[in-house]
Amino acid sequence: MKIFYYSGKGKKKTSVAKIRLFKGNGVIYSKQQYITYTSNIYRILVNFLNKKFNLEIFVRGGGTKSRINSIEFALSNALLKINPSYKRILKSMNLISDQRRNERKKIGYVKSRKKKQFSKR
Repeated sequence: MKIFYYSGKGKKKTSVAKIRLFKGNGVIYSKQQYITYTSNIYRILVNFLNKKFNLEIFVRGGGTKSRINSIEFALSNALLKINPSYKRILKSMNLISDQRRNERKKIGYVKSRKKKQFSKR
């Protein structure tokens, strides 16, 4: 018997989350409780999955916030495998890519924060 599932992997800082979505009735298997009513994970589960899939969550490393963010990224990757038309909605929820950007270089500095070496004489 083949077990078919959709998988997703998400990273944030040092935490890595792996998710498996099985056909089922909305059971969530995780060693720790990550789903709260305020997080995007709950919004994803209610809007997209609607108790059609069982969820298996494996998370390693990092703190609680980075773990939650990595789970969100992993869930969105798995959802894109299920239905690629979800991309626009997930992008508006900022769940497809990391939002950190490169800081611009300032005038008089070598880089964005690195200054020239100070000489006393």
